[in-house]
Amino acid sequence: MTHLLYPLTFTPILKSYLWGGRNLQHKLGRTLPDAGVVAESWEIAAHQDGTAVINNGPYAGRTLADLTAALGVELIGQRNAWAQARGKFPLLVKLLDAHTPLSVQVHPDDA
Repeated sequence: MTHLLYPLTFTPILKSYLWGGRNLQHKLGRTLPDAGVVAESWEIAAHQDGTAVINNGPYAGRTLADLTAALGVELIGQRNAWAQARGKFPLLVKLLDAHTPLSVQVHPDDA
């Protein structure tokens, strides 16, 4: 079955951590909550800790995780079938506002 695919836009997920700031608003014009700091804006995400909501077209209001589950490789492409088999979306796009120095982080692989 072929589904209508079009350029999707998303409502990002905002993450507040101690090292965040307000630059996403001041320098990029993003709408942020009135108070507090925002460290990360997850622009494209279908992650267990947050999934972006589609805000345009026929899929508006659906989460990217729901659309991925419904369309599978029609949405993510055959080369990303490995991600579909693991129940994951193969991409996480974030904007960071590191207002204070960050620690070094290591992300080991699944093994």
